[in-house]
Amino acid sequence: MLINGKPFNPGELKTPIVLAKKKITKPAGGFQKVEYEFIADAKAKWVNVHGQEAWLADAKGAILAATVTIRYREDVDQTCVIMIGMTVEEVIDDTDVLTGWTFTGGKVFDIVSMDNIQQLNEYIEFKVKRVGAG
Repeated sequence: MLINGKPFNPGELKTPIVLAKKKITKPAGGFQKVEYEFIADAKAKWVNVHGQEAWLADAKGAILAATVTIRYREDVDQTCVIMIGMTVEEVIDDTDVLTGWTFTGGKVFDIVSMDNIQQLNEYIEFKVKRVGAG
C-alpha cells in the first residue's frame, strides 16, 4: 500500500498506544471534569513533526505535534484521544462490575484531524497534538 506516495510497511507499527474516548462530566461542584473511556490498545507508527512541518504546527498552536498511523478501527473518531506511555487498569466494584478505568503515566494527545487512507478501511492516519503539555 502507498501512503502519501510512499510504500507503507505494516512492520513499522511498533509504538504501543492506548485509544480512548474523551468524556466531559459535570460533578456536583459544577466544574467540568475530563474523563477517559478505554477503547483499545494498539500498535502505531509514531512520527513527531520536524522541520517546516513543526514550524507550521507551532504557528497553529499545536504543542508536541505528531503523525500517527494505525490499522483501521471504525470505533475511533476525532472526539477520541491517543495516549502514549500510558498504563490502563480496570476499576471493578465488589460485585465484579466494571465501573471505569484508571490511566497512569504517559502523555495524552488530542486528534486534530484523521484520514481513512484512500477510503480503504485499512489504515487511519492522525495528526495529533499534546494535551496539557508544559
